[in-house]
Amino acid sequence: MMDIYNDHGIGYLVNAHSAADAHVQALKLIAEEGHEVTVLEEGNRPVKTKEILFCNILIRNPLDKTHSPKSDWTSEAALEEYANKEILGKIIPEGFTYTYGNEMQEPIDQVARVIEMLKADHSSRKATMRIGSPKRLFEQDPPCCVIVDSKERQNRLNMFLVFRSHDYGSALYQNLRAFGMLQAGIAQGVGVAVGSLGCTSYSAHVYERDWEKLK
Repeated sequence: MMDIYNDHGIGYLVNAHSAADAHVQALKLIAEEGHEVTVLEEGNRPVKTKEILFCNILIRNPLDKTHSPKSDWTSEAALEEYANKEILGKIIPEGFTYTYGNEMQEPIDQVARVIEMLKADHSSRKATMRIGSPKRLFEQDPPCCVIVDSKERQNRLNMFLVFRSHDYGSALYQNLRAFGMLQAGIAQGVGVAVGSLGCTSYSAHVYERDWEKLK
């Protein structure tokens, strides 16, 4: 269920059952409410996008494996491989400048620390992992996800993500599924159930190459 509380194209809520449900709803929202914004890619190449600002997604069942009809990711094995390579593992594959997994685990293993903190204090408000540093402002492609926060309430591990920029056409669905797997791992480490997964995207957009998905 989409709840629009926007002011000049800013501020939206998507209340979803699963990552697939969230993906479909979010694309519909951008199709109906998005504004065309041209951004400069590498080499100052102009690229058209459709965008809304400050989109908030809440998923009640982040481990639901339903596949999104709007995503190119239809293989569960491929999704698990993606999660292991870019979210759960700490090794940076050849050709990559970073992965979220490496950012969260090197040089300090923030995942292990979050588990340790929540086992010691189940109501802690400090279990927040940070991705990137100020030097990222000088890079061409800094990490899109910048905060991964965990809150345990009522014996359920809830996770909240913050993205400075988020490609909803080609990245949203697999991002939500993969971070859901990270959420499940942290919950298991703490010894609690998996709760809700929230995602705030300061810029939620679809590139022109994916506008067909907005129909």
